[in-house]
Amino acid sequence: EIPRLVTATGSLEAGRTIMVSTRMMGWVRQVHVREGQSVSKGDLLVSIDDSDLKAKKAQAEAGIVEAKAVLTNAEKMAERFEKLYADKSVSKQQLDDVLTGRDRAAAGLNMAEAGLAEVKVHLSYLSITAPSDGVVARKMIEEGDMANPGMPLFSLESTGAMKVVAHLGEKDVSAVKIGDLVT
Repeated sequence: EIPRLVTATGSLEAGRTIMVSTRMMGWVRQVHVREGQSVSKGDLLVSIDDSDLKAKKAQAEAGIVEAKAVLTNAEKMAERFEKLYADKSVSKQQLDDVLTGRDRAAAGLNMAEAGLAEVKVHLSYLSITAPSDGVVARKMIEEGDMANPGMPLFSLESTGAMKVVAHLGEKDVSAVKIGDLVT
């Protein structure tokens, strides 16, 4: 048996490449890394302008203060009407209306708190961090650019396991199979 030797030119590549993008549209305020820089998981890569969301956060916080005041008033009113109903001074319908108002005020507070939570989530999308350890292989954004959802901002390559990528000619493909020794 004469072994058949196949020669191919290849290159060494990162075992894993990650395209980093954003979920929010906005102006890039600051890029914190450069190409070739090593980063760790959680390192800040880019900051997107958050001034409009900070204004929405202030509105949501004011809405919570208002909703709490309305709920406090509705709870006091409900207490009064429950006493008045016990004394037979108001009708069951009037009591039910006041209790419904209290429940609506509680729902309004829950809605205001949910609105604030949503704004906080959106704010978290404006500080783009490294999803894993690696090296910034390519930077596709600059300060002042508009970042769009899904648009790649960076390409990160893992620094751990590498892979060899070689392209075989058509005549050599049949001579190679899984498990063959490669030098």
